[in-house]
Amino acid sequence: MEGLKLKLRCSGLVVLILLVLLWSASPLLAEDAAQAVASPETNASISAIAAEEDLSPAVPLNVQGIWRFSIAGTEITVALNQSEDAIHGQAKFEGADPWNGVVAGSVSGRMVYIAMAAMQGKVLVSTYITGTAEDNTLTGSYVQYDGSMAKGDLSATRIGSDTSGYTPASVALPETAAQPQATPEQPEAVSKKTAFKDVTELAKGIDPNIMPRFAPL
Repeated sequence: MEGLKLKLRCSGLVVLILLVLLWSASPLLAEDAAQAVASPETNASISAIAAEEDLSPAVPLNVQGIWRFSIAGTEITVALNQSEDAIHGQAKFEGADPWNGVVAGSVSGRMVYIAMAAMQGKVLVSTYITGTAEDNTLTGSYVQYDGSMAKGDLSATRIGSDTSGYTPASVALPETAAQPQATPEQPEAVSKKTAFKDVTELAKGIDPNIMPRFAPL
């Protein structure tokens, strides 16, 4: 019985010591926490990290350069110039019946959106391209309209990053028939008729030998 009482006293003493230690340490912990929260340097560091991770804008994908597109089995050369997320440039086809066109579009993440217009022969053809770019390749789809709509898949490869060497396709100008020069019409000679007759005109062609002769007075 005495042994049990001794154990209980020892246990109670240990609990009491632990409570005293926790009570004495709690103000120090609270003070450290308050200093950490109130420290301007700490707050500034936390704010900078949050701004860098959450608020920094993503850098647009770089698609600047000369690309070779394959659209419906046709190879097209496209020169893209980029300003932030906006792109613009020129396009050409150098096969039979060559043509030149213009392009404009934008970049969002790895997505590329391009609108292209070209006068192919006597028809204005518009093409809208949507693709995903990865390094020097682009894959996607297109919708084309030239009086009737067509759509399909496409692929493209960047063959150069400098667009300064791009030259448009050589397109022959349509021949125009020579128009004959208009000559001013010459006004027809109009004879003026008067009420008086010119006797000299009437006398022309008359033989003077058949005229009657008058005896001198």
